[in-house]
Amino acid sequence: GIQYLIENNIIKVSSDSKSVDIDTLTIGFIPVEKADELTPKAQALEQFLEQKLGVDVEIVVPTNYETIIEGMRFGHIDAAFMGTGPAWITHQRTGAEAIMAELVK
Repeated sequence: GIQYLIENNIIKVSSDSKSVDIDTLTIGFIPVEKADELTPKAQALEQFLEQKLGVDVEIVVPTNYETIIEGMRFGHIDAAFMGTGPAWITHQRTGAEAIMAELVK
């Protein structure tokens, strides 16, 4: 996923310094499970991305998807994990595109 973002210039990495051109990456999670179960997973992802990208990563878990959509619309959230319904609404309102999807067999 992160490699895709870099290869498609969604996150730009300088070939000289190998650093990204952002200070903070904010990722929203729509709470599809209990917050106490989601938080450790989100924190693990935050630490992993900070190590790999070399930037601060902030994870936000609001109580509803509308907060994430509006956050993306106004530039407060850079990326989000969400289902197809909220993703379609986000695309309609902001032009956001799905870059990864879970395939269930």
